[in-house]
Amino acid sequence: CVVIRLHRSDPVQRRRPRSRPYQSRKIALGAMPMLKFGALAIRTLSKPIANAIKKRAIEHDLFRARCANFAQWWHRVEVRLSVHLTGHTVTKVQPLSEAQAVSAGADILGEGVVFSIAALLLFAENRYSSAKEVIKQAALA
Repeated sequence: CVVIRLHRSDPVQRRRPRSRPYQSRKIALGAMPMLKFGALAIRTLSKPIANAIKKRAIEHDLFRARCANFAQWWHRVEVRLSVHLTGHTVTKVQPLSEAQAVSAGADILGEGVVFSIAALLLFAENRYSSAKEVIKQAALA
């Protein structure tokens, strides 16, 4: 018999007895918010790292050239794809100026760093939870 309480001050309280597995899950759930908090902190810290990499990319000559070339390529692909999706054909894509290309390349590089760190964290979290599941299955067997 389960009674739904609408208010905390309700004098009638019938509780369903808790089983042991629920209590053990309660302990395991305490670690999960800390893991999520740690992942959020690392992602937050990755943004200044990405900004520092972008700044270095703009200052370093070879890195600047690589970023500009990648940004020009990315611009051509993006324009061709967007025009192709409208049903037209592209004959020539006007290139970005050098300053725009370096800025766009540095932005792409910075976003790639943030994405890579986030993907690494998701991979680590998935691996942690699957290892935990294997241990749980081994304990039940």
